Amino acid sequence: MLSPLLLLLLLLAPPPGSPLPLRLPPLTSPPPLPLTYSNPTGALLTPVRPGLYLAERPFYPSLPGLASTDVSCKMAIAVLPSGRLWLHSPVQLTPALAAALAALGEVAFIVTPNTEHQKFAPQWIDAYPGARSYACPNLRPADPPAPWGEFLRPGAPPPLEWEGAIEMCLVPESVPGVGRSFFNEVVFLHRTSRALLCTDLYWNYPSSLPSVPVPRSTRLWKFFMDKPYRAIYNRILADRPAFTELLEKKVLGDWDWDYIAPCHGEPVEEDAKGVLRRHLNLV
Repeated sequence: MLSPLLLLLLLLAPPPGSPLPLRLPPLTSPPPLPLTYSNPTGALLTPVRPGLYLAERPFYPSLPGLASTDVSCKMAIAVLPSGRLWLHSPVQLTPALAAALAALGEVAFIVTPNTEHQKFAPQWIDAYPGARSYACPNLRPADPPAPWGEFLRPGAPPPLEWEGAIEMCLVPESVPGVGRSFFNEVVFLHRTSRALLCTDLYWNYPSSLPSVPVPRSTRLWKFFMDKPYRAIYNRILADRPAFTELLEKKVLGDWDWDYIAPCHGEPVEEDAKGVLRRHLNLV
């Protein structure tokens, strides 16, 4: 059964055929959280498409030299046909966020999509013992390790419990000379919203925003990610030709989507498949 908040969002959404904005109208006003480049609306939950929300938060890595750099992080919340909630890449759990989710529906599935996005998973798995938890294949656990219930299998169909609303695909990438993947990233399609959900396959750090300033350290991070690191990922980590074949056939071919909801940076709603192709040097 749909929650009152979801019904309100459906009523506020533009009519079919109308162009959708990057973000839909906020659920509450005034914003309960500070406005930052990583959460430009200050919302606990940001609706972006009917049935899809983002919990947009600042994130400061515990890496030397980056402790004061906000690299941002977004948790995607997909509403399944039953009204239950499917969570992708958990952010830090707070009482306010838990209350906002409770008003939306039941947290039923918690997904850790790659090795680098597992930091907050233990909080969620402990707080929602009735939810089923999933991790990417061959996850290298951090400390403390989370008691994931299941590991997603390469090439396998999505779990039946996801109600046919979510598709998934393991991204072929590897570290040369090591013989294993670095991210083990699984990307997802949320069918209802026609949104691609990804963690580190794609990022979109802004250089500026109309409502809030982008910190200088973040703009420097953007330069590093867009220039040297993207070249490293595309030329070294991406396991080509398998990477190209699978992305072209499945993610960019069979899957029907027109919106990217990345964990890092701004969503994309214009020429989304073209944007991803260019980002991955698939043109």
